[in-house]
Amino acid sequence: MKKDVRAKIAISGWSSSCSPTLASERTRLLVHLVDVSDASGRSDILKDVEIILGELSSFGADLEKKPMIMVASKIDVANPDKLKKLKQWSTRKKLKLYPISAVTGEGIEKLKFAIAEEVEKLRRTRVSDEAEVSAADAKRLTTRDVEVHGGKRRSL
Repeated sequence: MKKDVRAKIAISGWSSSCSPTLASERTRLLVHLVDVSDASGRSDILKDVEIILGELSSFGADLEKKPMIMVASKIDVANPDKLKKLKQWSTRKKLKLYPISAVTGEGIEKLKFAIAEEVEKLRRTRVSDEAEVSAADAKRLTTRDVEVHGGKRRSL
């Protein structure tokens, strides 16, 4: 397996021995990296993005419902039309777009901080949601009737 593929797998929480459901449970945020240069030979990047989103949906593990941010890579050699289309698409979908260049370093720090902030926000939301569920369960358990030996019912 190539080094860059392993890095993508590590970042996403995915592994070859990991089921899509398990990956979905582990993954809090999807970072969709899109090459906006002409180096890839891909002419319709939006079609490519839609295909990837469709593939995520086909796993059946709700990966497509995960929060996502978009990254426009290779902006140092970007095709202006591709970048513009990706910006417009991201705006329509209400997704944050971070243009970066690995060559020049442009946008890398901003992207790293944005990912860290978003993951931390998602962690806090999850903890808060779990606390609300626990409190609701505790309330329900203390107020419901329960069957006791002898057929009599009483409240806890």
